[in-house]
Amino acid sequence: MKTGVKTGVKTGVKTGVKTGVKTGVKTGVKTGVDTCNIISLNASVNSKSIINQITAVVNIQAIKQANSKKIFLEKFCFQVESHYYKSNFKIEQLASMMAMSKRQLYRKCSDYLQMKPADFLREFRLNEAVQLIKNGEVISNIALETGFSTHSSFSRCFKERFGVSPTEYQGRFLMNELGC
Repeated sequence: MKTGVKTGVKTGVKTGVKTGVKTGVKTGVKTGVDTCNIISLNASVNSKSIINQITAVVNIQAIKQANSKKIFLEKFCFQVESHYYKSNFKIEQLASMMAMSKRQLYRKCSDYLQMKPADFLREFRLNEAVQLIKNGEVISNIALETGFSTHSSFSRCFKERFGVSPTEYQGRFLMNELGC
């Protein structure tokens, strides 16, 4: 075994094999892309210890990915919540607000939400419409308040999603509220 041999992989993790050196994990070495975790391994250390060290590095990467996902979702939801009521609000604008391309936005939404951004925006608008219906708002106003460009497109999307028209939904909700 050669002392001081280091190899790097795309994840930014470098491993080094050294004899007679204590086992440890150091972080903070810059690789130009991300921080790099350097693992110094004692040649006499058993494979279980090596696996534990590698697992620690993988766990750090998983935490970074989870934080990245959380940050994306918070920003994404904030932007949708801030602009959903605008009928001219387009996915291209949303991508720009998120500082990414439309394609990147589609990929992240597919990965994190298992749906396209346009589908998420429509679902968000429909859920807001349901809340307005429950609050007794006039159906014709709800379409415009939730960002649908026409009443007919709102009614069509609502019926596809909930199986009844907005007016029927409102009637059923009122009946349930009155205990009928």
